[in-house]
Amino acid sequence: MTDESSNQAALGSDVFVSYASADAAVAKSIVEILEQHGLRCWMAPRDVKPGTVYAEAIVRAINEAKALVLLLSANAMASTHVGREVERAASKRKQIVAFRVDATPLSEELEYFLSNSQWIDVPALGMTAALTKLKEAVGQGPANRAQQIPATKRTSGTKKGIAIAAAILVCVG
Repeated sequence: MTDESSNQAALGSDVFVSYASADAAVAKSIVEILEQHGLRCWMAPRDVKPGTVYAEAIVRAINEAKALVLLLSANAMASTHVGREVERAASKRKQIVAFRVDATPLSEELEYFLSNSQWIDVPALGMTAALTKLKEAVGQGPANRAQQIPATKRTSGTKKGIAIAAAILVCVG
């Protein structure tokens, strides 16, 4: 873990990123984009300190986060861990933003937790527009408005991150 992610874990994060391990590459791209725009993200296993009980670290991170971004995919639908993370966030009344990357129907469990919110539909919008919408949704959420940290210097890495995320999405789809 880098010093930066260690500091983020200590301070609490703006965003907890929930994803199935099979979607790790897409999740990393999302985190990269959000962090380039000044949002602090927490994702496992990157931000789990060595020697920490994994489940406790996840629950603590959800408790401290202002929002949960759910990378919604067929893999997420099949993951019991993703379902638990979404349930914990919902029970804590966290903002939940679903970033849907495929057209897999919602599982009954996720349908229950996501039925009252609009998700970001990547296939309909395209990756670039979806990432912009995600950044705005998380950055302007009710819990985040006052505590968003300043945006870092934007570089060509943003375009590279979007290109990587788009390529991964094509492979996932």
